[in-house]
Amino acid sequence: MHPIDIDDVLALLRSHGLGFQVIDLPSGGRLLVSQRGGRLMPFLPSGESVLWLSPALGDRERFAAFVERDDWNLGGERIWIAPEIQFTIRDRRDFWGSYALSPAMDPGGWILEADGDGGCSLRQEVELPAHNLASGTKRLAVERHVRPALDPLRALGGEAGSVEGVTFHGYEHDVVLRDLEPNAIGAQAWSLLQLNPGGWVLLPTLSRVSPREYFEPVRPEHCWSVPDAFELSITGAHRYKVGVGALHHLGRVAYLRTLDAGRACLMVRSFFNNPSSDYLEEPADRPGERGDSVHVYNDDGNAGGFGEIECYGQALGGAGRRTAATDTTVLWLYHGQPAAIAEVARRLLGERVAQRAAARLSGAVA
Repeated sequence: MHPIDIDDVLALLRSHGLGFQVIDLPSGGRLLVSQRGGRLMPFLPSGESVLWLSPALGDRERFAAFVERDDWNLGGERIWIAPEIQFTIRDRRDFWGSYALSPAMDPGGWILEADGDGGCSLRQEVELPAHNLASGTKRLAVERHVRPALDPLRALGGEAGSVEGVTFHGYEHDVVLRDLEPNAIGAQAWSLLQLNPGGWVLLPTLSRVSPREYFEPVRPEHCWSVPDAFELSITGAHRYKVGVGALHHLGRVAYLRTLDAGRACLMVRSFFNNPSSDYLEEPADRPGERGDSVHVYNDDGNAGGFGEIECYGQALGGAGRRTAATDTTVLWLYHGQPAAIAEVARRLLGERVAQRAAARLSGAVA
């Protein structure tokens, strides 16, 4: 599928009177912030979309139908409220049959405003019914601020830390969650990056990890693990979801993908991974199994054929938990020559991940 271009998306949003802001990122990248759904959509200087976007954003008639039926799955990066087992699943014994996404969560009612620092803000209030883990409702205020990010390798000198053949774009995203009527119902911000298929999620770990499986098992040919890293293939063709506990990693997870014309792209999600916090999500069939601060999801094609990197913020609600939390995520985005991309992976993710990245990009791994 041909990547969706930012100009195509802007034209569709304008034609339907939907609000947006465009943030200039370093080295010519752009970040489109859509008021509908509160989506963040990064684009390369060429206009090519980096994250998976709904095919409706590339077709005028399909997008009109998308808006008419009030669909939610625009793609890009979104913020939902976790845990899913509590706010989206009505009966954990029938996970898919009782799935009910609240329209208050998505597309929501975001208010979008430009800020004076080259970024923008989004805010809304939500009221969500709770199931399975608790009963009642949770009222939350969600405030977000988005702005360009500096290259983390700049301290090494020059653009992208003097790694020749690579270009950096990136942005920071603050999410403030406030408990408007504190009660025992737990909640936390949930950040989801939707991934174009055909690449590999890479996660450096502190020890050998056996990711917790939530849906169908991961096929052995799509998962690689060593004592200090693991990899998952994103195909968009068979469903799985796995989680990794907060104690087992340091809050950096990457997505590596080849592009056309001999280019490659590395996205690194950096977030505050806090093993002292509660991470509330749990598998539908295993009550009480908690603690995963990052999930990786691979779609089977029925929802659009994408993957996801999902990260979680600090928990609110319940005894001993805070009533407000601020979490910052950063997306470091590099594209360029494969060998240079592998070097960036070494500097940000460690030697083991860099070796795997180089092997993938050279075709040494099937």
